[in-house]
Amino acid sequence: SSDLKSGSDASVITAGLSQLPSLLVAQPVLTDLSINGETRSTFELAFDLQRVADTLALEVVATLADATASSALLNLSAADISGTISFSNERGFESSGLMATVWRHPVDIELGPHLAAAPDALLAANINSNIPVSDLLAWQSLPTLSVIDGVAPMTIKAEVAQTISVSVSSDLAGVSVGLPAPWGKSTESRAPIDINWTNREWAAWDIFWFGRLSAVADFPSGRAPAVAIDLTPRTRRPPPPLVGPQSGVRVVGHIPSMDVAEWRDLPTGDFGDGAEEWPSLSVENLTIERFLWRGQELGTLALNASALSPALRSEEHTSELQSPD
Repeated sequence: SSDLKSGSDASVITAGLSQLPSLLVAQPVLTDLSINGETRSTFELAFDLQRVADTLALEVVATLADATASSALLNLSAADISGTISFSNERGFESSGLMATVWRHPVDIELGPHLAAAPDALLAANINSNIPVSDLLAWQSLPTLSVIDGVAPMTIKAEVAQTISVSVSSDLAGVSVGLPAPWGKSTESRAPIDINWTNREWAAWDIFWFGRLSAVADFPSGRAPAVAIDLTPRTRRPPPPLVGPQSGVRVVGHIPSMDVAEWRDLPTGDFGDGAEEWPSLSVENLTIERFLWRGQELGTLALNASALSPALRSEEHTSELQSPD
């Protein structure tokens, strides 16, 4: 057995771990993750020379102070990282007192096998913080929306097993959405939202907003976003899509009821900065079961439109209104 203690740059430790055969499945994460800063580290290795494969015991412990980290995969950076991270071939990654700042806001980070959903997980992490909506939109290079404002409590779960998964959840308490029902909400109310990502063949975000909408969204660097939105209100997440969305924004769904008069007070083009960079929108077979005007039922509306601009001007659209009997 051996026991080594040293002080070195965190990037050296990350590079060394990525070469271990037991961490082969985590290599995409370790090579993507760039960590810099001085650390105090220990390295313990023990084995029986006659039975190396069965008795190999490895433990690496690194204590970080004011380190930085960045991930090209998530387009995310963290600073002021402090605390202890350890890895052993029996328990995977664990942490103690791990904290950081993201977008200038404090973040609590916990690593440990007790957080894993998959039995073979090498890394499982919980990240908790309160993040302004404006920072979340800027993270994916989306235009700011003046109808959405506030600070959202966020829980991010990341897991590395045979696949890599990231989930983001929030009840959106502290965020106001200035839209008519069912999408609008007050700052105090709760409206749970879950966003999932996995490293499948097409790496898009799978979004479920309880009672409001579901969507699949991909924001590739240097290319137009690809977003598919289903406005059908659901209380249970629909099955995951089998293929990724096409370029542009596509809206479908079945809305039980909408009073169009409630939307008149929203300023035209109230989409904030950067709206001119949005891709065109298309509406396909969007049905409003009870189409109302100031409480008076007009019938069922079926809407199709293509080449919609952010100001909701369409080059081509069709609609069919069936009056109630």
